[in-house]
Amino acid sequence: MQDPMNSTPIYQAATALQFQSGSTLFLFQHTQHADAQLLLQKFAFEDQSNLLILAEMPNADTDLDQYLQRIQQRMQHATTGWHAVVYGDEAFIWRVMQTLLATGLMQDEISLISSTGPRQVYCVHCGHQQLYSQQDYCDCEQCGVHLLVRSHFSRRLGAYMGVCADADYPHGDAA
Repeated sequence: MQDPMNSTPIYQAATALQFQSGSTLFLFQHTQHADAQLLLQKFAFEDQSNLLILAEMPNADTDLDQYLQRIQQRMQHATTGWHAVVYGDEAFIWRVMQTLLATGLMQDEISLISSTGPRQVYCVHCGHQQLYSQQDYCDCEQCGVHLLVRSHFSRRLGAYMGVCADADYPHGDAA
């Protein structure tokens, strides 16, 4: 990928995370990586209701929407002073971030810690979003355009921008 832009997200390091005063909701995609284990050790979880782990849901591969609904339900009873810590790959983080913002949390009340994994790419030609493996180029699954994945990141979409990589073949397979 190209050099980072101002829009490229910057994530916190698990080792640098400071405990916030008030209640904290911990939202993990999985607990397999060392950073997740560090967070679990760093914050002794006396209240397990404040720890939601997607990988522990019965159908973790397909239950992201149900997981997001659980977050919304949990945040319905939240009062001022809540903080959220989100750990997972970028595709997971930004879906959860959008849900938290919709429930009323402010960006300053949300800590994002990224693990390795796929990212979302948004095709500017057809509007399709898809996961891709952190490479500079991919083909749009919907319109077939060969895309250059820019380092420009849209927080609203939770995705990196994919633009036509070959001006001589701008419509991909649709041509």
